[in-house]
Amino acid sequence: MALVCPSCTALNPADAQFCHDCGISLTQEPAASEPPGYDQQPQTPSQTCPRCRTVNEPGSAYCYSCGLPLDEEPDAYHGPAPYTQPLGGHPYQSPRTRAKWTVGLLVATCITYALHIRATFNALDPVERWGLGPYDALQSVDFMSVLLLLVYIPTVVAFLMWIYRTARNLAPLESWGQRFSPAWVVGWWFVPIMGFFRPYQVMAEIWRGSDPEMPPGVEWKTGAASRLLG
Repeated sequence: MALVCPSCTALNPADAQFCHDCGISLTQEPAASEPPGYDQQPQTPSQTCPRCRTVNEPGSAYCYSCGLPLDEEPDAYHGPAPYTQPLGGHPYQSPRTRAKWTVGLLVATCITYALHIRATFNALDPVERWGLGPYDALQSVDFMSVLLLLVYIPTVVAFLMWIYRTARNLAPLESWGQRFSPAWVVGWWFVPIMGFFRPYQVMAEIWRGSDPEMPPGVEWKTGAASRLLG
């Protein structure tokens, strides 16, 4: 139980000997010169955060749960205010750079795939194979296969790093209660059988949680994902 200072009404720890605000002793009886009816003086009401509905101590300047300033007028709150503390344990980090790398590597992978298909058809075409020679035709396919592997692996890594960051940003965006953790957002792509449909659910959750039109809290779960995800 906190100790209330009889002089300034500040809350002190239960084992405090002196008030941390005004310095008065908390172990002595109140002086007789105190005005009568002191115990009946009205106390400052508790402050309820308009964003997360957490009850804070009287006189709190910021909500201890989400960091919203409490010294503003209640009517001035019209939505999620800029947070002053990391929500969900991690601050928001922009995924734009990872998205650019992912798009660039995906384009490079598509081009390499096209060149690999062309080299394969040339190796199977009798006319082209006779002109290039059997050894040169197969060597071209092998070279394109190695090049495709060198491009494909960084593309997978960049893509997984991008979706990991977007999933971790859902909590700072106040999209709470996500079904898949950032680690499983990546892990579900490698689980047999589940990898056929779980990644779609993962991407749909990230899509809905990142939608700026959805309200904060848990209402974002009722939103609709884009058909492009299919």
